Amino acid sequence: MLHDVQYFQGVGVGLNYTGLLTSSDQAKAVWNEALTLRADGVIVAPTQHVTIPSPMPFSVTANPPNYPQQFNSTSALQSISTAGQISRHVNLQFSWWDRLTGQIWSCEAIRPYAQYALSIGLHFTLQFNTYAALPSSTPGGNPVVILLNPVEPPTSNSDTGPSFGNPAIANAFLKEIPCLATLRQVVIIRIRSIFRLTTIGVCARASGHPCLSSSPR
Repeated sequence: MLHDVQYFQGVGVGLNYTGLLTSSDQAKAVWNEALTLRADGVIVAPTQHVTIPSPMPFSVTANPPNYPQQFNSTSALQSISTAGQISRHVNLQFSWWDRLTGQIWSCEAIRPYAQYALSIGLHFTLQFNTYAALPSSTPGGNPVVILLNPVEPPTSNSDTGPSFGNPAIANAFLKEIPCLATLRQVVIIRIRSIFRLTTIGVCARASGHPCLSSSPR
C-alpha cells in the first residue's frame, strides 16, 4: 500500500502498517529503499503472464493519506500520482459500499480515477469489492462475511442478512457490469491490465468474454 491505514481488524491488524508512507503522508525508510530499487531496475511493473518475469514485478495500492478517517478526490488523485513514482503499475481498490465511510463506489464514480491513471501513463489493476471478511466478536469464532452493497447495507459488522439472493441487490450489481466492461476495454487494449470482480466470480478476461464461476476470482 502507499499509505498506512486504520482499516484492518483482528489477525489482520498488522496490515494497517504496511504502507510505504505513514498515514500522515510522511516517508518511511521503505519508501526511499523502494525508490532506490526502482532506479536500479530491481523492481518493475507486473506483467500479466503465466511465468513471472525478472526483475521482480512490483505494484502499489494507491490509497490516500489518513484513509478512511479522511477522503477527498484531490488527495485520492494525488495518491495515484505518488504511487506512480515507485511503480508504473498501481492497484485501484474500491468497495461497492464502503463500510467505514458509507461511500458508494459505482462504476461511474470510479471512472475518473481509472481515467486519471491512464492519462499519466500508468498501468493498473482495478479491484471492485463487494464483500468483507471481518473478525468474529467471539474469541476463536469464525470470520463474519458481510455483503458490501448500497441497496441494503449491513447495519453492523455482524449483519449477514444482505445477500445476492435479494433480486434488488443482484440486479443493481449486474447493472454495474456494462460500465465496468467499458473500463475493461480501455485497460486491456491500452495497458493490458485486468479486472477482478470479487464476490460472485464475475470477471472479464483479456479474450473479451465474460466468465462466471461459483467461487471468487
